[in-house]
Amino acid sequence: MEPTPNADPDRGGWIETYSGNRFYMFDPTPEEVNLEDIAHSLSLINRYNGHTRFPVSVGQHVLFVADMARKYAPEDKADRYETLGLVHDFEEAYIGDLTTPLKRGLWMVPGFKVWWDDMLDRLNKAIYQAAGVAPPNAYEETIIKFFDLKAFVIESFFALPGRGHTFDNSAPLMLKEMAAAHIRLPDPKPISEDSDPDFYLERQDYTPIVIETEILSRLARLTPEGE
Repeated sequence: MEPTPNADPDRGGWIETYSGNRFYMFDPTPEEVNLEDIAHSLSLINRYNGHTRFPVSVGQHVLFVADMARKYAPEDKADRYETLGLVHDFEEAYIGDLTTPLKRGLWMVPGFKVWWDDMLDRLNKAIYQAAGVAPPNAYEETIIKFFDLKAFVIESFFALPGRGHTFDNSAPLMLKEMAAAHIRLPDPKPISEDSDPDFYLERQDYTPIVIETEILSRLARLTPEGE
């Protein structure tokens, strides 16, 4: 893709991406979504604002969620759940990984959450279309949220100085409630007894280029547009 020559002021703010192109986050189009840009960016963006004992990238996170989603999926849904797990944070390549407390604070600003949800919806629609992936339905969103939260619990234990103990107990409780109400999965076990950290630990030392390459190779395997 050739670099975009001139900015269009009518389309609002934009960022320059790894490919050298402009991406208008407030006026996204599938044609301007570049999956290589996304894979590269996510391999370098750190979660938890970088306050970890070692690098934990959003790219590592989406691969981890994809692994768990596939592991627990019904056989006929394995590819679908893995794909949704992989793609679930792709928008962060364009808007960053805002911390949860910051988002909650911004949502208290009158009208902000409505604006945010609309912006995010349009951005995700463009990304899913570019990737050739049907957006998740409400049930699938719940499933992926389950694994997103489970990844958060495991990442916190291994990567944060406080081993996750500085957080309240809402995340593990939410996991159990969601599992009981929506998904036929074993109740989450204590970290020391859970096999899922293996998925995380085996990728802990991956370099950004390895993570970037794995994201792209999975897209090629799982989506018709990833070839």
